[in-house]
Amino acid sequence: MSYYETLCKVVGQLNSTGETVNKLNEGLAGEIADRQAGDAALDERLKQIEVLNGKIHFLVFDGANPSGAMPTRSELYNWVRNGDAIYTLFSTNESGRGQVYAASCSYNAGNWGSEASNDFNIIVPLETKYDSANDYAVKQKVAQLTIPSISQPSLNVPWGLQIIEINTPYTSAEGVVNITAVVSESGSVNCSITPSEFLQLYNMTRGGRNLCVAVNAKLAYDGLARSSSIATVDTTNRIVRIAFERDFGTAITNGVNQLTKTLDYIIGDAKTGTWVHETIDSKIFDFNRYEGFQFTRGAGNVITTDAESTASAVYAYYNGQSGKLYQNLPTRLIDEVDGAEYWNGVFDSYSDGHITFTFTTANYATIGEKMVVRVIELSATKAGSVWTGGEKWSYAAKEFEVPYSPTAFVLDVWQASDAPTITNGFVTYQGSSNLDFDDILPLVENNQEFVATLHKGTSDKGIEWSGLAYSSMLVNGGVGSITFATLEGVTLNNGIRSMTGIVVFSKDSNGVKKVEITFSSALPAPNPDGSDNGKVPTVEGTKWALKDPTSKPLYITIDVANIDERIYTLTDGNKIYTVEEIYSAKENGTPVFIAPADIGAYFQVLDFSFSNTAFKAFFLNVIRRTDMSYGRLTLSTIGGQTKGTYIASGFLAAPASGNNGKFLKMKQDGSGIEYVDGNATQMTNGKLFGVTMFGADASKPNLGVQLEVEAAGSDAAINLLNLYGGEGTKLTGIATPGYADNDSAATVAFVLHNSFIIVQTEEVKSYDYQEILEEIHRGTCNIWLDVNQQKIRLNSYEVTGSGAYQLIFIGSSDGSAVDVHSVTVSASAAEYSVATR
Repeated sequence: MSYYETLCKVVGQLNSTGETVNKLNEGLAGEIADRQAGDAALDERLKQIEVLNGKIHFLVFDGANPSGAMPTRSELYNWVRNGDAIYTLFSTNESGRGQVYAASCSYNAGNWGSEASNDFNIIVPLETKYDSANDYAVKQKVAQLTIPSISQPSLNVPWGLQIIEINTPYTSAEGVVNITAVVSESGSVNCSITPSEFLQLYNMTRGGRNLCVAVNAKLAYDGLARSSSIATVDTTNRIVRIAFERDFGTAITNGVNQLTKTLDYIIGDAKTGTWVHETIDSKIFDFNRYEGFQFTRGAGNVITTDAESTASAVYAYYNGQSGKLYQNLPTRLIDEVDGAEYWNGVFDSYSDGHITFTFTTANYATIGEKMVVRVIELSATKAGSVWTGGEKWSYAAKEFEVPYSPTAFVLDVWQASDAPTITNGFVTYQGSSNLDFDDILPLVENNQEFVATLHKGTSDKGIEWSGLAYSSMLVNGGVGSITFATLEGVTLNNGIRSMTGIVVFSKDSNGVKKVEITFSSALPAPNPDGSDNGKVPTVEGTKWALKDPTSKPLYITIDVANIDERIYTLTDGNKIYTVEEIYSAKENGTPVFIAPADIGAYFQVLDFSFSNTAFKAFFLNVIRRTDMSYGRLTLSTIGGQTKGTYIASGFLAAPASGNNGKFLKMKQDGSGIEYVDGNATQMTNGKLFGVTMFGADASKPNLGVQLEVEAAGSDAAINLLNLYGGEGTKLTGIATPGYADNDSAATVAFVLHNSFIIVQTEEVKSYDYQEILEEIHRGTCNIWLDVNQQKIRLNSYEVTGSGAYQLIFIGSSDGSAVDVHSVTVSASAAEYSVATR
């Protein structure tokens, strides 16, 4: 190779190397530029990270106590305002779990409008459990830390701490009730499930289960298909109601938007298993909101308005009101002069083009016997044939007084003491009231109404016993009584519901005023001292009375010549009773019998009475009488005068032995008695017919029987009295009823007639079929079963065939079971069986 060629190659190589170096320099410059750009980007990212780090904060709590550095209240407030992230590290010690650590970045500051607010708390989740097999799917426990109050200078003090447990209900596909209903042209409803089946599915929501149930209902009706998820269930009456809504859109009528809707209901009754269909149409009107007419009164009675309340605008509105659906516009007058407002002015329009608004107001602050009423009129008149818009409102006002009285007065009545007095079944309390006799009298005379209430207890704050209504007034010269009646029954302290009650306001001639509350009831009121304990209500004549059900008759004898307010009994160890004690015994329901000393037969006392306190007399009206005036024995006590008086002498005299077996008759003139033969002797006294016969036994000359007949409606009642003092009159020789003779009397032998079936070792040993048949036909059924040393009376029977009967006897019980004995009898055989139930 020549030098030149070599030189050219060298030069070419140098050139190539230079290009390579140049390219290396360019790449290096680009790489440097890229690195510089990356460094700049990194710087920017670092700056963002630094900014981000400044928006991330950490708080550490050991239970309610902050641990470590805490921000100031102002710093925390700015963190929240700037939306910074606040991370909370929380630890606590729980029973059964030991130490628990949790972290959170959740906090609430809904209304933290200033540093002073306490509406800032931190939420830290502590535990989450999943339990789909029970009533919930998720059970979560959270801790809520609440900022200390503004009164604390530092946040490095205990915060409010609350541990909250949250249960999320468990649901499944079983929580959906699917139902399809079709309404036919006839209106009948055909549903895919019955009302009872719907309730069974819906009962997933039963109490305490915390379950959610959805309703997926389809309704085909009138060619349309509708869906609904709205169902209500009346569990008490077992009624299901599912609502379907049809929206027919809006329409405009008389300028008012109307939304027309139809509600279809299918209603299921689980008791009858049926579905029915009901339809309700409704319209919703959308009225444009309008403030109405507003006027302002300024100085000089100048009235100013907005453009819609000028006289011409008001006239135009009312002139075109025909057909409008909404005309009740509010009208307001603002009175800047008096500092008042008036509402609801009444509009009037006149044929001469005159219009007015009239406001009427009453000044209740001035109410006394009169009240001040103010009438304000705003008026305007069109200037020509048409309203131009320039017409002005004029102001005029007038005040006048009118008589005033309230529509009703309040009257409250209560007990002055909760201890009543009880007299003849009437319960009376002394009362108090907010109005007394003098207050009420003019109100009643002027026909004023009352809102009157009777309160139970000793103040007007007691519960309302009853309402009261004015009943009557008996007043003369400002003296007398005013009566209010209760409006409903009241349960008294004795537990008896009262029938009527009254409140009586009274004033006597001495000016003494009283309030008395009195109740009467269907039953007698027991004495408040408890002395009526154990007595029972019973009818005494035409009234209720309290009687001692265990009291025994009291037999007394009287020595007329030696009476000194004491009466001696023959049956109680010669115990001495005072007149008052005998009277009290009779009043308390104890039967009292009396025998004067000159006769051995006792006669029942019908009545006692004291004429007055000083003159202590009581009257013993005996049952054996013809005329009431001759049927009394009078005993009196008057100072040192004669202590005894015996009226109708000879009436109770003992019969001579020669008169045994004869009847005793009272002479009609009251002079005495006479004895007649065995023929019936009539003794009349009102409704009474009676005869008295003394016995033929000479050893017992005082033995006698009194027979009385008294009308009982269209029938008669017979009363036989043993005048000798026995407990009853025995009857013998009376015909016994047969199968067809039911008017005959039942003798002792008849009543005690028995028919026994004897059973031994589960086998009927003896029975009398004819006696059993007679007892069944007679209706007495005195049929007894003698089994296992028990004698059990027939409980019931059943005809099982011709002449055959099944007899049932109920045996003794051990408290948990009873023995039912059964005997099947006929004329030829009897079989026994027993079952324990």
